[in-house]
Amino acid sequence: MSSIAQQGAGFKDAATALRTLDLIAHRSLLYQHQLVRTYIARAQTHSHAATSPGMAAAAAVFEAWQSSTLPALRSQLRCRLGNGNGNGGGSSSSGGGFRPLVPKDVLAALQPLLAQIEAETNHAASVWGAANTDPPFWTVGGERGAGAFMRDYLASSPRAKLGNLVLGPTAGTAREEDWETVRYGALDGMVPADRETAEGWRKEELWEADGCTPTRGHLRMLVWAWSPVPTRTLVDRIRKFVEALAARM
Repeated sequence: MSSIAQQGAGFKDAATALRTLDLIAHRSLLYQHQLVRTYIARAQTHSHAATSPGMAAAAAVFEAWQSSTLPALRSQLRCRLGNGNGNGGGSSSSGGGFRPLVPKDVLAALQPLLAQIEAETNHAASVWGAANTDPPFWTVGGERGAGAFMRDYLASSPRAKLGNLVLGPTAGTAREEDWETVRYGALDGMVPADRETAEGWRKEELWEADGCTPTRGHLRMLVWAWSPVPTRTLVDRIRKFVEALAARM
């Protein structure tokens, strides 16, 4: 929050509150809500709150955002829990889209496949039985690519939220990003609007002939910790894939 404060965020008056909302608009809804709640509490409990109409005005701006803008922004997110994405019920208190996240143990189990694909780059054949001359897609994007995301996601604590895993400032700006927004942007640009559930995909688009090896297209989503396949089915198929891979090695 200190870097945001250094850019002019705060709660001294309505204008400052509005500037604060603009400064954090690019961050995850989780982070935005955390900061707004913090500033409401500070504006209302500050030692000068009783004699500062500006702080009361700032609190009112933040409260209006919390009661009106936040629910509207959440409703626009794709594949939230409880939005019928076929991956489970419940609510998304973190305000994140493309939920649920693929479990870490599933993503960790895929690492041998990714290593095999990377080793086969520029070879005549790959795990998919065709020439594989392009750089592995998870290595594209550098520190904002899927490879960096997997590294940070797998290394994060069990209770860590993607919206609190902060990246450095966007190139050419002073604004920070977090993995929640970067991941959502990647998947939003990758997954067609009518294909957010398993029913929107043919089996052969997601799985190879053995029924447990993810296709190249499926793997592009999996490296961002999302799949249209319900979690239980995904876990079962990846388990079978790991067993088959181990048997071949």
